[in-house]
Amino acid sequence: MKKPLFFTMFFLFALQIFAKPIDIESIETFENALKQENKLLIFDMYADWCRPCKLLDPILTEISNENQKVQFYRINIDKQREIAAAFGIRNIPLVLFFKNGKFIDGLLGLHSKETYVKAIEILDK
Repeated sequence: MKKPLFFTMFFLFALQIFAKPIDIESIETFENALKQENKLLIFDMYADWCRPCKLLDPILTEISNENQKVQFYRINIDKQREIAAAFGIRNIPLVLFFKNGKFIDGLLGLHSKETYVKAIEILDK
């Protein structure tokens, strides 16, 4: 028996919703996220008005769907100014990589999906 197209499309849509990066809503949430050990954490620093940030979002969402070993987060620098100030963020989009609570690298600007995937492969060792 064939599955109706509606259910297949709904399932794919639901997967995209649930696999989206987690929004950091407070400094406490950020600090708790950093407590994860032995897991590569990726923080997408963005703003709603930033066009390159909007182009980056689906790239990181797609990568998060494909790589369950890495945890993705999003931080709106206009709403979380304390976090942005702590890292001296002046330009976006900026993707920060952390492991064991420590900053290990970052990518500034909009890059290809392959660049982010390669960075994850290198940093998640």
